[in-house]
Amino acid sequence: MSGWLTRAGFPAGHRAAGLLRVSPEGGLVAPLAAADLAAARELTAETLRAAGIGARDRVVVALGDDGEPAGTPLALAASDIAEAAATVGPRGRLRLHTALEAVGATTLIATPTGAMDFLARLHLEFLLDPLDLELENLLIVGEIPTPGTAAQLAAEFDARVRELYADPFFGVPIAWRDPSDPTLTPVRDGLLALAHPDKDALLDPPFPNGTAELVLTPTWHSTHAASTLRTGHATRLTADPQNGTAGGDPSGATGGAAGDARAGDAGGDTGDHPGRATGSTLNGTTGGTAGGPASATAGGAAGGATGGAAGGAAGGAAGRGGGGVPVPRHTVGEHVLIRGRWVSLPAIEAALARIDGVTRWDLRISRDGTLDAAALHVSFNRDTLVRNPMWKGRIAQALYALTPVAIDVVVADEVVEERAPGTVTDARGHHLGRDRAALA
Repeated sequence: MSGWLTRAGFPAGHRAAGLLRVSPEGGLVAPLAAADLAAARELTAETLRAAGIGARDRVVVALGDDGEPAGTPLALAASDIAEAAATVGPRGRLRLHTALEAVGATTLIATPTGAMDFLARLHLEFLLDPLDLELENLLIVGEIPTPGTAAQLAAEFDARVRELYADPFFGVPIAWRDPSDPTLTPVRDGLLALAHPDKDALLDPPFPNGTAELVLTPTWHSTHAASTLRTGHATRLTADPQNGTAGGDPSGATGGAAGDARAGDAGGDTGDHPGRATGSTLNGTTGGTAGGPASATAGGAAGGATGGAAGGAAGGAAGRGGGGVPVPRHTVGEHVLIRGRWVSLPAIEAALARIDGVTRWDLRISRDGTLDAAALHVSFNRDTLVRNPMWKGRIAQALYALTPVAIDVVVADEVVEERAPGTVTDARGHHLGRDRAALA
């Protein structure tokens, strides 16, 4: 099969054979024949090895099997190249701590927000020192990290942090990067590229200014080796190499990470624990705590600033002509990424259309703490519906049937009679819009 496909346009799974990878909402069915399973496992192992996993590592995967990527295939691939691997799921932070100790883990694989939430609970809830785990590697995957995440995790755990990029269709990690790198490094040629968001054409370096979407070609797959799949991940390209960003993305999402992922090594050697962030902030701040107690800014922050400037300068150049692919810090299209899962906006629209009286809705997404939060704000055309809790409950049940992502329902006090299309308000700054053509 060939052609350009989005998640919505991916072939239906009625006749698909082999192991079927079904997305959490059931809208995407990706087939994996026996040969595809073996190829996906080999490619995953290749990516893990490139990201630093070796024969002496003991790996714990804290990912569920209903997200992208799934935890079990990652653990299986890790077991091929590491001394041992286990999958424990993402929920239950104290259980995760217990599992890490029981396994004697040297490596943790988790989502960025999952790792940050784990860190926060270690400090504030369990009163445990993350350094006692003696982790050596921390791989983050499946979400767009908050700026400074890698630097803070590296400092708090005294571990090397790497970011993986997983194919959002088949869940296979295909690229990786060090926090100091402005671009993703695909482990094989031809897997990942940039394209115009509104037309089926690849972008060649030097890249023009504007929004570009990451597209992938699963050359390892038996039936989709010639397909070009729109990932929904996007980056904003700019000609300014001094903007302190990776890949020319003005969000600044990666420019603040220190050169080596061990943030304390960037200069933080003045505190009581060299290279350690003892005064944990846990609020998404950018690596300025890497030097010890009161003197953190004298070492770690300086190192973070230096790494950010260097990363920004490199990003402007490498992101527009180097061998890697600029890091995606945004999403585009009819699906929005929340807690590592793609939520279908047309599916929400269709569900609300079947509920009498809904005139407007706005999906509001934020990340005020360590995790994503989502709330659907709805307006009704009659006051009796505004005051009727059963109608709010109907919407909550409709959302529960659509996605495993928890979405609160907020009913506006004011009656709105005129209908309007649904909207998305992303306080994280991730989702750029539903209409790809408008973003070109």
